[in-house]
Amino acid sequence: MPAFPTAAAPDSLEDDLTALLDVSPAAMGLLRPLGAPEGHPAGFTDLAFEYLNPAAQQILGLPARPTETWHARLPTTEWLLEVCRSALRSGQPGHYELPPAGPHEPGYRLTFRPVSGGRLLMGCGVDEAVEPGSLAARVRRMAAESGRLRQQLAQAETAAQSHVQERENFYQVFEQAPVLVALLRGPQHTFLYCNPAYQELFPGRQLLGLTYRQALPEFVRQGLLPELDAVYATGRTFYGTELPVDIYSVVEQDLVLRYYDFSYQPYRENGTIVGVSIFAYDVTEQVLSRLMRAEQQQQLLALFDQAPVAICLFRGPEFVLEIVNSLMLDILQRPLEMLLDRPFCEALPELAEQGLVQVLDEVRASGRAYVVQELPLRLAHHGPDETGYYNFVYEPLRDEQGQPTSIVCVATEVTEQVLARQQLSLTNERLLLANQQLTHTNADLDNFIYTASHDLKAPISNIEALVTALREDLALPTAEADVPGLLDLMQDSVERFKHTIDQLTDITKLQKAHTSPLTPLRLAVLVENVRRDLASEIAAAGGTLTVEVPADLTVLFAEKNLRSIVYNLLSNAFKYRHPARPPHVVLRAKGGSGAGLELEVADNGLGLTPAQQPRVFDMFQRLHDHVEGSGLGLYMVKKILDNAGGRVELSSEFGVGTVFRVHLPN
Repeated sequence: MPAFPTAAAPDSLEDDLTALLDVSPAAMGLLRPLGAPEGHPAGFTDLAFEYLNPAAQQILGLPARPTETWHARLPTTEWLLEVCRSALRSGQPGHYELPPAGPHEPGYRLTFRPVSGGRLLMGCGVDEAVEPGSLAARVRRMAAESGRLRQQLAQAETAAQSHVQERENFYQVFEQAPVLVALLRGPQHTFLYCNPAYQELFPGRQLLGLTYRQALPEFVRQGLLPELDAVYATGRTFYGTELPVDIYSVVEQDLVLRYYDFSYQPYRENGTIVGVSIFAYDVTEQVLSRLMRAEQQQQLLALFDQAPVAICLFRGPEFVLEIVNSLMLDILQRPLEMLLDRPFCEALPELAEQGLVQVLDEVRASGRAYVVQELPLRLAHHGPDETGYYNFVYEPLRDEQGQPTSIVCVATEVTEQVLARQQLSLTNERLLLANQQLTHTNADLDNFIYTASHDLKAPISNIEALVTALREDLALPTAEADVPGLLDLMQDSVERFKHTIDQLTDITKLQKAHTSPLTPLRLAVLVENVRRDLASEIAAAGGTLTVEVPADLTVLFAEKNLRSIVYNLLSNAFKYRHPARPPHVVLRAKGGSGAGLELEVADNGLGLTPAQQPRVFDMFQRLHDHVEGSGLGLYMVKKILDNAGGRVELSSEFGVGTVFRVHLPN
């Protein structure tokens, strides 16, 4: 250990030691055994905190000279006391590492080194998680923490000139400190002092008494000497952060790359610069860890970007977007800089308003994945009537303790598939409806052909017979021939033939009735128009019509078809009246608009037997021969309602009357 020529009072040495501990960047403190037998400090039962520097005070939550003992403050750490006892017994430092409690929590490296007076010097190193701005923060920390320490070093050098033993005790703090410390003196930077941590960088090599150029030529080649010269000449402190330095490794038998945070600061005697102090921290593990994380991050980003699905990563309770791959950018149609490092609600407000924040909250709280198929969402680039459909998964990512820390979203857009399927479904529905209509049409045509062939056969046969009879009469003498009568009969057959043709035309028109446009109709107005058309028939029958329809009742229907329904029901009600009483018909309606419409026509006419009722809606069915009719009216009513998705119901009692109930869709 080098000698220092100046003197200092012994009482001030303890204060200097305290000052040194105060400016140490590491958490440090002096521990004194309690309850130990004389001469056997390792037999202690408890430890007193003799002094804690500010960093240790912050970690332990104690003042500089606390009255609480170790057991009182840390009752469940007997295993650490065993490390202390082992250090006191062996005289060698005891070490213990506490791993980080989480991904963003620091780890601690504890050292307990025996010192004079049977005490222990406690040191605590902190492995902090690397965050943005940490390098600048580290420089500021070094500037603040090392300033007073170097001042104390200069004072210690002066104070220790005549007290070698006191100087040895004082520098014992440097001997035990985990920081690399060296003192260089003079313009050639001669090594005056270096602590063991510094010397361990150069095992077996002499440093003390040699100039920097002589002792460390490899550092000179790496360009570190000019900064020392500048500090000595100008008096300005130089700070380096994460400086890469090649150092020869005895184990590797080669140069190895290490990283250091360090400072060169001048120290003075009587106001004159006499040397430069070096304080350095080995940050290789932190740098390599950060570089590895950065490389892994880049690999992960590259992997995500090559993935065939859209991926993004949300971090923290605000769901900050940390990763967004190119396919996700294609879906969102936003530039990357508008998304990265922004909370979900700020980056994608339109999705937040559609309930996805609540989904993310649930995934984070429960730790369970959320899977959804074909979720309709509207993004910022969608038009007013445009919607996208997406399959996606929110999968929580957990830390070592199993707690969710981030959420990864994997998504695929299926808008085209959904719209295509919807269009296909709509087409299928239309085809099914068309097929049903075609089936009904075919059935109607079968019935129509059978009926038409029967109805057309009769007038044609009559005409044929009459033509034959006419030929025979034309061969008779004029007095015996009945030509006018035969012609009248032929004319009647022709009229019936024409009537059948007209019926066929009506049937053909009915097949196309479902294509008629829908319009909003005031039912009361339509019923009144039909009543006027039937006024002569109602008067001739001596009947009455009671209409119970709200004036504002509106229905969406094809006007021609609805008029046909009302006309046929009212016409039949008066046509098939009971001979023993005047006809009375009541038309009621309720509902309308979105609720649909129920229309009821009740009469006091002939009524129908149970056997007649199932056939009342069949084509060309005439159940009463005493009244002229085609047998198509009620068939057309039912056909119109079938085409429109409505229905008609019948209740009747023979000799009492009949009620028809029509249900129109909304």
